[in-house]
Amino acid sequence: MGAAVLSYDMPWNPQRVVQRNGRIIRLRSPHDTAYLYTLLPDAGALDKLLDLEATLRVKILAANVAVGMETPVLSQALTPEFSQALSELKSFAHRLSQGDATLLDEPEDASAFAGELFRAQLLRLAQEGELNRLQNLPWGIGAAFVSPDQRLNNQPAVFFACRAKSGERYWRVLSASGEILHRDDYPMLLLINPEQRPGCPFPADLDLERLFDLAAADICEVHNSFLDPAARSGALPAVQRWALSHLQLPDAPAGPEYNNAYDALSVGRSSQVCRELAALRGTYADGVLSLPECAASIVKIVEQFGLNPIKTPEPPQPITAADLGVVCYQVVLPE
Repeated sequence: MGAAVLSYDMPWNPQRVVQRNGRIIRLRSPHDTAYLYTLLPDAGALDKLLDLEATLRVKILAANVAVGMETPVLSQALTPEFSQALSELKSFAHRLSQGDATLLDEPEDASAFAGELFRAQLLRLAQEGELNRLQNLPWGIGAAFVSPDQRLNNQPAVFFACRAKSGERYWRVLSASGEILHRDDYPMLLLINPEQRPGCPFPADLDLERLFDLAAADICEVHNSFLDPAARSGALPAVQRWALSHLQLPDAPAGPEYNNAYDALSVGRSSQVCRELAALRGTYADGVLSLPECAASIVKIVEQFGLNPIKTPEPPQPITAADLGVVCYQVVLPE
């Protein structure tokens, strides 16, 4: 006896697809065979659909800079974190389209559900009328509680929520000794969640000003390092950098289609695109293709996947510690 799972959607959280399949692929299942199908658009159409939100974010940012917007349409502009999430979703979709069965063996990433969890909490606070009270709290407010979290290693940790004059927000968690413990949102949110634990006084010897100075220095270093064009281009997959360099060689052919391909590959693309480029790189290295033929093949790959240039927003301006303010902080004390 067999069973089939037919997925006709692509949720932002890909683990939902894996969980859906797991409902019939389990121990003591009565099904001898399981057929798993996911309906996906063609490769070119898929990239166009997944790039839609990125394009919208860029246009909204441009509108905000030009005329100002009273209320945000999307929460933030295109960022390295969003680009990474977009790339991961594309990779997951293409692996599904290729029938990659190893997806079912991958461990669940708990952070994939973080957004849904905390959005639900915010919705509950809004329904209970708590958001207005929270928004009216003064800047620089803080609290402390005792946590059984073993990752504290028997020393306090301090979370800082900071905001730049430009409106960008930054979070950091430091140990009492000054070590940066977390830069990623999800582990920070887990650590500073007091649940039902009561507040308590701060340790008298905890130097919050020194810790904020260290947090601000790290925030500025990370923020400003991303402004380096070389660092941004170095974040691209190696095979994309190879394609870009060959399109720029003096003997490479010129024309609008080559310029379009260069611009389209100047942002991170899916693993399937990279595999096609890697195969082309191997063929070119074997001497089978000339440089003009190689460049034409790069253009063909771009057209095959329907890739279009994504105009990235102007990079943010450098910041210093003087540009940062503390919205709030949380002290987490070990038991």
